[in-house]
Amino acid sequence: MLARAYRAATASEFLSARTAWKGMGRRRFCSLAVRPSHIVLHIIILTTLINTVLCSECKVRKCSDEYSSRIENNLSAAEQCAALRAYKECADRTAHGCRGDLNYHSIVTLTSDLMKDNNCSNVSPPNPHPQQPTRPPVKHVCNSNLNNGRRGSYRHCGLFGDPHLRTFDDKFETCKVAGAWPLIDNTYIAVQVTNVPLVEGSRATATDKITVIFKDFPGCVQQKLYQAQTGNLPAAFVDGTTRTERSLLIKEIVAGEHIEIVAKYISTKIVVRQVGRYLTFAIRMPSDLVNTSKKDGLELCVKGCPTRERIDSMDVIPSPNEIRDNSGGIVMSKQSAIAKCSEANVTAIYFNSCVFDLITTGDVNFTMAARKALMDFKQLLPNASIQPRTTSPVLQKPKNKTVTVVYNTAPPRTTISRTFLVSVVLLVHCSVSLLANWRTHFVALLI
Repeated sequence: MLARAYRAATASEFLSARTAWKGMGRRRFCSLAVRPSHIVLHIIILTTLINTVLCSECKVRKCSDEYSSRIENNLSAAEQCAALRAYKECADRTAHGCRGDLNYHSIVTLTSDLMKDNNCSNVSPPNPHPQQPTRPPVKHVCNSNLNNGRRGSYRHCGLFGDPHLRTFDDKFETCKVAGAWPLIDNTYIAVQVTNVPLVEGSRATATDKITVIFKDFPGCVQQKLYQAQTGNLPAAFVDGTTRTERSLLIKEIVAGEHIEIVAKYISTKIVVRQVGRYLTFAIRMPSDLVNTSKKDGLELCVKGCPTRERIDSMDVIPSPNEIRDNSGGIVMSKQSAIAKCSEANVTAIYFNSCVFDLITTGDVNFTMAARKALMDFKQLLPNASIQPRTTSPVLQKPKNKTVTVVYNTAPPRTTISRTFLVSVVLLVHCSVSLLANWRTHFVALLI
């Protein structure tokens, strides 16, 4: 390569060159009068390689090596310009350590001149990262693969009153569960309630806060949060929206009293009400969704209340006709509670709940809470049996206005028909007549 540079330096092109010499210490710089060429640049590269050995702090040699390797083959105008740009950029990066090196300054000057000669300003540099064709965004299909309302596929859970719980398995329980408790927690939705004590010294509680979380589901809904509290029953999610494009919808039925949330993508409907000072909750969802609940969770709608949190309503409804509070006053007589619940047209096990709530709190709003809970059950599962699978007896109001307990058993067979009584009387009469006749014949024989 040294021989090549030497021949190039002694070529005829440089014999006619006009030179100007300027003294500068012991170093001298030769400025060529002719237009720079690739041969001149090669000479400077060789000089740079030599001086780099002497001035190791200048790293321009690496740039020269890279440029030499790129121009070994015939290049197009665009490729030549690209090589010159890369050479100049590489040299610029070594400026800090090469500011006092004449070869560095010569390379910077000559590369700029060669770029002008090749008209590189009009040649677009190649894109090192060619743009990939844009792909249309993936559009998720909103499909939860649930049983979209097949007959018999829905389940219901409700919470109201003190509170009374009807589980997805159709069991009816009265619970304490003070504080925050999960009702539902599965792949798609989570519901939590907060219960507060009703009366000081009583084990009964009621719900004053409900939180519903619709979990993120690609293509259907991003996470949505709904919260209701006593005195604040909003008709919107926490973020202020009332619907999503095709998945969720909140409907206000009665302002401040009744809202419904419809989740179409999971075939689920939720009803939240405020009755008096407390909230009620009801939900209908497919069985397949219920089955996605966590096995080790504490969801009340799935597993019912823990044993230690249950209240036997039939123990609380005692044989005396009234319950007294801590001051000795009557909360509400049993007869009054039964009368009010009967007037509200509350039936089945919901009647028990109504009576329980009234005689333990005296709050007549619980009569309406039981009625609304029954209405919600009928609306959500119109073909289901009102009476749940429970062993609790159902209170009824007889004509003599005394409380009786009727169990779900066949009636006892103790009724005696009038025909049977007549037969017995005739039989006795005949027996007496026969004995009298035998006595007369016996006496006659003795005489």
